[in-house]
Amino acid sequence: MEQVLWPKHCVQETAEVELHKDLMVNSSKNNIFHIKKGNDSDIDSYSAFWDNFKRQETELHSILKQWNVTHVYVAGLATDYCVAATALDAMDLNYTTYLIQDACRGVANESINNKTNEMRQRGIQIIQSRQINTLFYINNITSKFLSINHHNQNVQLQQLIEQYQDHSHVDLSEHQLTDEDMKIISKEILIRKQCKQLILKSNRITSVGVSILAQTLHNNNSLSYLDLSSNQVSDDGMHFLSKILSMNNNTLKKLDLGKNGITDDGMKHLAQMIKTNKILTQLDLCSNEITDEGIRLLADAIENSNSTIELLWLTSNTLITDKSIESIIGMVKKNQSLKRLWMFKCNLSEIGKKKLKELEQLNKNFRVYVNNWKD
Repeated sequence: MEQVLWPKHCVQETAEVELHKDLMVNSSKNNIFHIKKGNDSDIDSYSAFWDNFKRQETELHSILKQWNVTHVYVAGLATDYCVAATALDAMDLNYTTYLIQDACRGVANESINNKTNEMRQRGIQIIQSRQINTLFYINNITSKFLSINHHNQNVQLQQLIEQYQDHSHVDLSEHQLTDEDMKIISKEILIRKQCKQLILKSNRITSVGVSILAQTLHNNNSLSYLDLSSNQVSDDGMHFLSKILSMNNNTLKKLDLGKNGITDDGMKHLAQMIKTNKILTQLDLCSNEITDEGIRLLADAIENSNSTIELLWLTSNTLITDKSIESIIGMVKKNQSLKRLWMFKCNLSEIGKKKLKELEQLNKNFRVYVNNWKD
């Protein structure tokens, strides 16, 4: 194996091996560890886990296992060598791995790009430092509730996934999938298979499973349609999805959240997301528990944020009444992107329905359906 002869650097007992003075380290806590590598003068050691020949292992992996660590965030020098090697080894050791891109510096642009692409292809998520708090929050919530101990079920799910020759469209509806299965779904279908359309309708997925999917949506460049209808997403799940979709670093254009017990609390999170998201064009919220207040929040966000939403389904939200009419009228008049709105089987009067239909006269590109799918 060839090795690169680098200029002298990071020599023991010199200032070069000291941590930067501005790095905040709470030395009073007992969970700060200093891992030493590069102790063999004959073999270089890029990774914090192994030397380059994989002959000697550092103590890092054993420490992380001792502390039950599942997620690893990598930063430092140099992106294309020590950082990349550490991140790739972490992935090989089955850690959920993140590269904090703006907290790294590399040697050369070409090798930085090559290694970054390799890391991304291997399933390492490339993030920015500003996103750490959101991801850490989601990971922390997930770890409190989730334990992966379902080997037999995992094998069956793996076999089911392998049946799909074309992974651009995967339909796993009505398979009794639970939160525990979402880690496999994320790793195998979204990261490795680069699925474009994922249907998870009518399973047993709660907000915990949604939090796992939300992590994978971060920096995902393939998924355009996600169907989570008829699950148990709830307001908490809406919160997780909204946080990730607010970042605008994915390709999700159509999201189906019908029949998930979403209330006005969930609509608060959704409205905040719509104010910043410029990718989502189709949103299905049928058969939830949204009231006039939730519609007011949604309409205000679409009306005042140059929203990209083109198709909006609100059918069978029976708590929506004529009190929502003025909010919807204002939304349609001021937002030019909205083309279709479905609102039948809501608690609207005939007068209210008529007012909504009159909007079609103001905007020839707009259609609202208040009686059925076609009228």
